[in-house]
Amino acid sequence: MYDRKYSANLIISCSGNQTSEIFNTPYGEARSRNGAKLKYVQNDSNAIQKVWNKHSRIKNGTIILSEPTKQEVLNSINYLNEVLSEYPQNQTGIDLFFAGHGDTNGDLVLTDESISAKEILDCMSEPLVSDIGDRGISVFLDCCHSGGFLINLVIEVENKEMNIRLYDAKISSLYNERSYELSFLESGVLTFTYCNYGNEYVKPGELSKAIEEQDQKTIARCIQGLVATMASPVSYLTCGKQHAIDVSKGRYFSIHGFGEFELPNDKKITRELLVELFEKAKRKY
Repeated sequence: MYDRKYSANLIISCSGNQTSEIFNTPYGEARSRNGAKLKYVQNDSNAIQKVWNKHSRIKNGTIILSEPTKQEVLNSINYLNEVLSEYPQNQTGIDLFFAGHGDTNGDLVLTDESISAKEILDCMSEPLVSDIGDRGISVFLDCCHSGGFLINLVIEVENKEMNIRLYDAKISSLYNERSYELSFLESGVLTFTYCNYGNEYVKPGELSKAIEEQDQKTIARCIQGLVATMASPVSYLTCGKQHAIDVSKGRYFSIHGFGEFELPNDKKITRELLVELFEKAKRKY
């Protein structure tokens, strides 16, 4: 998620305000993020911070918010705009991470109210100069209906005159899906599999001991870690309830382990078109 020279980071965690759907998988309990636990989303925030800090090139360019209000998010974007103003506009961007609950409109649910993709983009674009290049945005969303936020963001960027463009994205679920967190791992499924890609998370000795002692909790946690190497670990760990999306260069979309598509150049980008493209990609194996 780092193809700008100077990126600022806004990392947000917010607990869910509803009752989680809980179901048992062969790998342990999964909980929907409409009732996301604060500890779990904060774990996600901390994990992402460690990864993104390795790529940071600017001083005072990371803000971490837990349980923020809408105004606190907007104030943080304004602050990062000011930090980035010291660098060439066309070499800058904001990387947004959100762990928590998203509503069926595709908005991110905060402590007091929701915030939309349009409101975030408007705040980012307000201080920009029109003729010196675009500022980028990358998003990593581990929340319910995060694909809906992505659809709204793409429509805004593609159809309106603004100095913001989408670089890339990691999205936990399709527009009509909930996202889930794993109780044994105390983390969102997408964030965990992204931050722990590969078998190094699992200690062979620990797993062997758990098998001998039939420690089901440890066995399940280790299995969850091992499947992060799969082509579609998010779908696997949620028994097909959740399908993660990758976006590259703002135009290339893929559903993990399923199909992919490129934004057409000869059609107006609408919600109906994007829903159709995602549904077709989901049916490809």
